[in-house]
Amino acid sequence: LLMNYKIIPIGPHSFCNSSIETIIIPENVKRIGKYCFSCCKKLNKVLFTDNSKLNIIEKNAFAFTSIEFIVIPASVKIIDDNAFSSCKQLKIVELMLNSQLQRIGKSCFYDCSKLKEIQIPNNSELEIIDEYAFYRSPLDYFYIPPKVSIIKSFTFERCKTIEISKNSDYIKIE
Repeated sequence: LLMNYKIIPIGPHSFCNSSIETIIIPENVKRIGKYCFSCCKKLNKVLFTDNSKLNIIEKNAFAFTSIEFIVIPASVKIIDDNAFSSCKQLKIVELMLNSQLQRIGKSCFYDCSKLKEIQIPNNSELEIIDEYAFYRSPLDYFYIPPKVSIIKSFTFERCKTIEISKNSDYIKIE
């Protein structure tokens, strides 16, 4: 499915429970609404066009989908609560170079049972990782970029074996 280029937000519940398999999000979309693609069991590929202006991926936007790999556009500032929770096929999440992402929401990647890798560039704007963000996701490695100042409780709870590397002098664990 290729979206109409005139659409700025994709509204809440727009494609919830639909049978789409692939979606290409055009550059003019600034917001993906809550539950927008939630429970799209066949959705396994999400692509963003070059020069994406996407700012926010709202609550549960891609929860319970079959996405395997996602590249988050550099323009995204917030990935809200449960945005990718229970994506059982998700293996790799990549933030683009010069990522403006400031916050990973509560339970964002909760129970992504195949998630092994989160690629975060050193120049990321990431500041806050909310509670339960990676709960029960079997990450092998997680890099904490320099601007991260808050990691909330239970962020890496039940991540079996994880190596954490940080590039920051001060991180508050809440």
